[in-house]
Amino acid sequence: MKRCSVEDCDWPYFHKGHCKPHFLQVQNYGKVVKKKIRKAICSVEGCKRIISGLEYCHAHYKQFKKNGKIIHKKIRKGNRR
Repeated sequence: MKRCSVEDCDWPYFHKGHCKPHFLQVQNYGKVVKKKIRKAICSVEGCKRIISGLEYCHAHYKQFKKNGKIIHKKIRKGNRR
């Protein structure tokens, strides 16, 4: 898997050699800003994914938007049938 080209960043590649946070910094500021990117973890107990919005990972955030609450059940990986 390709990784971000910024030194000491192990985030996955997103666009133009950068991870998503560093790419957005380049878009907004014209350069990579010298600040540490925080890898915050989802606030749902037992979930170890990186946050996407409102302190939830992408899957839990979608669940919260759809239901207005978090339904405590295991989130599957991929589309298994």
